[in-house]
Amino acid sequence: MAPPPTDTHRLLVPPPCASALNWCGALDCTANTLDCCSRSVSPRSGTRTSAGCSVAVTATLIVLFGLLQIADGIVTYLGLDQSLVDEVNPMLNACASFFGLGLSITVLKLAGLAFITFLFFDRHKMKSRWITATLGTAVSFYAWVVANNVSLVLGA
Repeated sequence: MAPPPTDTHRLLVPPPCASALNWCGALDCTANTLDCCSRSVSPRSGTRTSAGCSVAVTATLIVLFGLLQIADGIVTYLGLDQSLVDEVNPMLNACASFFGLGLSITVLKLAGLAFITFLFFDRHKMKSRWITATLGTAVSFYAWVVANNVSLVLGA
């Protein structure tokens, strides 16, 4: 039987509902919620960690990257279908010449989204800040690419 909770005990042992994880992997106990960016208690060592924040940021960046993939596919299709812009991606050009524009964009973006989905479900293993920084850089760059594509399509 567990000893009665004390202030010291609460800091070193996870709360009874520690097995209930919310979407970002942080502990979620209704009355005393540890949100995604608060310091949580490690169930193994009993020490306080900030892993919940890293997982939440990584999950957010992965979702943003997936949404940017979808936006890029839509803008690229609209721009190329209406002959407003020329495609500079040689892989898309080669696929489009064999399979058609719509199918090529769909297949390539679905492949990208499959990889992003894998990253999302495996995000709890991504503990390095370098991974989070790399994802942040990729999202920033891809946001610029999508914004540039939108401006090209609308300006044409």
